[in-house]
Amino acid sequence: MLDTNPGSALTGKVLSHAIWSEDGGELAEFYAAALGARVSEPYRDEDGNPAAFPVWVGDMTYVFWSATTFKTPTWPQDELGFHMDITFDDVEAAERNRGVPAYAGPCAPLC
Repeated sequence: MLDTNPGSALTGKVLSHAIWSEDGGELAEFYAAALGARVSEPYRDEDGNPAAFPVWVGDMTYVFWSATTFKTPTWPQDELGFHMDITFDDVEAAERNRGVPAYAGPCAPLC
């Protein structure tokens, strides 16, 4: 019998979300600014080049990967690889202080 108790030691939890783009560093900087976070030290590939850029928000990590074969989707013709809704208590203040447009359109700026 499976243990389905949400408080069980056998219950997993999401630790991170991985997001691919043409330039993971640039996308990480955008979302870090929007979320009031910072980009941590990048993970490096086998040649020592920065390849993935973690952004910690509370207990959650968003890891933005640079993928050499990634093709930026053209929405709505192409399906989106991910979608992240972000809300602000004061949209105008977020635009002024974080430089994040209230509505940047689907898949903006780089996804």
